[in-house]
Amino acid sequence: MAEKEYKFESESKTMRKLNDSLAGKTLRLVMDDGQEFVMSFLTGETLLFGAYGEPMRWEHYGALDADETTFMVSFERFGGPERFCDTYVLDFKNWLVTRVAARQHVKNLNPRMTLVAVTFGAIRRDFEDLPMVRHNFTMDLVGKKITWHYPNGFINTHIYYDANYYSFEIQQSGKIDPNLSPEARARQEAEDKEAREMKYDEPSYYVRIKDGMYLICFTENNVTRLNPTRGGGNLVILINTATHSDVCRLFTHNREMEPMWGLSRAYGELEDDEKFAERRGLWRV
Repeated sequence: MAEKEYKFESESKTMRKLNDSLAGKTLRLVMDDGQEFVMSFLTGETLLFGAYGEPMRWEHYGALDADETTFMVSFERFGGPERFCDTYVLDFKNWLVTRVAARQHVKNLNPRMTLVAVTFGAIRRDFEDLPMVRHNFTMDLVGKKITWHYPNGFINTHIYYDANYYSFEIQQSGKIDPNLSPEARARQEAEDKEAREMKYDEPSYYVRIKDGMYLICFTENNVTRLNPTRGGGNLVILINTATHSDVCRLFTHNREMEPMWGLSRAYGELEDDEKFAERRGLWRV
């Protein structure tokens, strides 16, 4: 079976081409936990951010669009003992927002491990009441499997089997640099084989943004419990089921504990059980 070809904006997993169409907009975000934020996009990569009525701070952000009215905006906030990544799904069709606040280097935890909080809210508009509805947790995806293809050649299958968990299997770990030495190449191939043989169930949040648009948030807790030198990262995926594509935010460390953060796109194929078994038979040789 021939692999499909997918057109990506960049060969790198961290996108070089981000969406800059929010530049010039100022938003007031009213969250259901009582917090209220102002987000002012100065350029396609710089914004002012802060709690409403308090001093603002400069942030370097990235944004990707899931469709013409839905954006994922993310930035890492610096200046404290913890790593903190703030991610917002902005839904301009319904004037709603979902926030994912992720923290690492939290006291008494493995520094790789991420703690996550998901909060719903609305975007305030002048002379308009706040919407009464919200994005909401959902079971719509339970029972589905999607195989995702990333720009660096990474391919994995997400198995959405429970309202609070998901499982994944790695089919292809990514492209191996042809310029590696024979020793480095052998080590990379061994690590890739090890990754493909691993299966993990991880805690997850599933959020319905609107018809055909879902947010999945999961953290590699069990990967880290089994091996403290791996995992612990948090991935937020905004899925557009109409286009079979997603935008996602990665917040993690590499094996050397160097911080990693980035935005990416992927293309997905919805799998039925028979097709999934067939593909596993082809890949897992």
